[in-house]
Amino acid sequence: MNKTDKLLVNMVRNSLNSKHIIRHTNVNNNIRSNLFHIRNLPENLRHGIQLYKFAVRKVDNKLASTNESWLTDYRHYRELNEMEFHGSGKLTNYIDTYLERTKESYVRQNEDSTVELNEKLKVLTNKYPSFDFSQIKKKRSHERTGDEVQFYSDYKTITDNHVPIIRTLPGTRNFDYLARAIRLISSNQTILFSFDIEAFERDNNVVTEIGISIYDPRENQVNFTGVNVLKNYHLIVSESLSLRNRRWVCDLKDCYLLNESFVMNLNQCIEFVQSLINYYMIPGENDTWKRALVGHNIDGDIKWLRDLGVKMPQTELGTELSQDTKDVMIMDTMKLYKYCYGDKGSSLGKLLRLFQIPHAFLHNAGNDAYYTLNLLLYMTNINFRQQFGLDNFKSINEKIIYNLNRKNEPKILPMSYSIVNRNTNNSKKDLIPQTEFGGSKWFPNATSAFESTQHQES
Repeated sequence: MNKTDKLLVNMVRNSLNSKHIIRHTNVNNNIRSNLFHIRNLPENLRHGIQLYKFAVRKVDNKLASTNESWLTDYRHYRELNEMEFHGSGKLTNYIDTYLERTKESYVRQNEDSTVELNEKLKVLTNKYPSFDFSQIKKKRSHERTGDEVQFYSDYKTITDNHVPIIRTLPGTRNFDYLARAIRLISSNQTILFSFDIEAFERDNNVVTEIGISIYDPRENQVNFTGVNVLKNYHLIVSESLSLRNRRWVCDLKDCYLLNESFVMNLNQCIEFVQSLINYYMIPGENDTWKRALVGHNIDGDIKWLRDLGVKMPQTELGTELSQDTKDVMIMDTMKLYKYCYGDKGSSLGKLLRLFQIPHAFLHNAGNDAYYTLNLLLYMTNINFRQQFGLDNFKSINEKIIYNLNRKNEPKILPMSYSIVNRNTNNSKKDLIPQTEFGGSKWFPNATSAFESTQHQES
């Protein structure tokens, strides 16, 4: 450890309240780790990689063999199941009109972009009138003359840097994916189940956190103010409690912004997730609602849950988001972005900044699930698309490039509360700007954790 690291460690150690931290040495993995205060945490709770892997082998997911969910023990959730979807003809016409205008706009933008690109290439080809790019491309690099190398390089530079490229032309699978997502969500017919998994960087088979955020249109039927009712959960696996990421990503399992984090053993975490999936993602008889799993680059997260023994619903993995499928659909915000704007700047944080969606403390699974769900709601909201110019590809591409060019400039970061608190003479400490998290609480089982979130009569 160098001198700077030692100074930082001492600063953090001195500034933290010793009552709220437990020093723990993981013997199995030789990992020194800080366990921040967890309410009701049993004494001598054991954790580590070997204990986690033993827990995986002993998983007993009883709800996987049924469609049952203890959510139906509560009156509120029973009443939701009785609601039927009744579409609005006026809303359907509004969505149809928007999509038709969008088709026309995309075709027009593509025509203008093609003309502009051809003009750029014409200047180059006039300089090299005897060269044909398609023929030079077939040659190996060592077979090209000096002028051919220069021509090929200039040609690639022009085409690679040209914006906009319209990837969602009507009739393509990209446009169908976008249009279907807009239609499903704007019609307020689709239950959205967003989730995110965080794993230990030294062994990606070890899950440390599970985040879940749910948009249920049945709870958002009357929405005059535009405030969406979401259900948000953050689960911390107790067997991997001491495993902290440091090298590749920040470990922010203590930094859940939306609620209290639930610390439970792996088997209870799986039961919690399975009960939510059984309730929200498995349709009943004559069900009129659509359902979709939501994630950012979701395939890996689905695999993690399946490997843990969570029974995932039958999913429609195709990009077409079929209108008539009875399967649960998948809406991937990374795929949606790439289909529209390409690969550059496709991380969750970059997209939140691009669309000016307030966010903080990414790489906490609960926060990421929440932000991913909000990102999807923004990207498919017709009013937001129009106001922010999501269908103006030239404007959006310029914003993408602008943001990417800013990645190396100094960052503006919040100052540590402990440092501000120590250096201020103000007796009114509550006036110091700070971010407070919901904290963490140990629960012996999944049902008691869920019970803690309920405010209605059962």
